[in-house]
Amino acid sequence: FSSGSLTFTDAQGNLTSVFLENTRAYLRVEAAGYNYNPGFQDILNNVQVASDVTGDSVSLSMFETGPDTGVFTGSFLLFRGPQSSANDTLEIGEEHSPVHRFDTLTAWWFPSPTEELTATATTLNYRIWFIDGFGQVVGSYAHGTRVYVRIEDHRFNNPSMYDRSYARVIAAVRRLTSPAPE
Repeated sequence: FSSGSLTFTDAQGNLTSVFLENTRAYLRVEAAGYNYNPGFQDILNNVQVASDVTGDSVSLSMFETGPDTGVFTGSFLLFRGPQSSANDTLEIGEEHSPVHRFDTLTAWWFPSPTEELTATATTLNYRIWFIDGFGQVVGSYAHGTRVYVRIEDHRFNNPSMYDRSYARVIAAVRRLTSPAPE
C-alpha cells in the first residue's frame, strides 16, 4: 500500500513524461490522507524536483484542487540558460558527449519517514507533427495531397518578432498491395 501517488502531468492534467525546454512542468499528488480540513483547500509542502544534467532543484508547495479532494497540483518553469533567481524555476540542460541526451527530471516526496514517492520525466527542445489542413495530427497522407507540418519549439520565443523554424520533409513511398490469392 502507498500513501498516495506522484505524477508529472501536462497543463490539462493528463499524464505525461516529456516536457519542452522553456515551458512549464506540472506535478500532481493524490494523497487522501493529507486532506486535513475537508472544508478548505489544503497545502502540501516539500515536493522536490531536480535536474539530472544541471543539478539544479526546486521545492514546491502543492495546492489541493478544491476542498475535500485529496488531489494536489503544482507547477514550475523549465528554463534552458543561465540560472534564474526565481524560486519556481528549474534550470535544465542537455549533454552532447560522449552520447547526446536530454535532461531527466526527478520529483520526489516523502509522505512519511519510511516512504518515498518518485516520478521522472525527460525534456526535449522541440516537437514535430504531421497534420492535416484542419490542424489535426495524422499518420499518413493520400498520394498527391498537400503535406502540413507543425513544429513546437520554445527556444525561439521572442514576443517582439515572428520566429521561424524549418523542417525538411523527405517523402518515402510505401505501396500497399493486396495479398496473393490462395
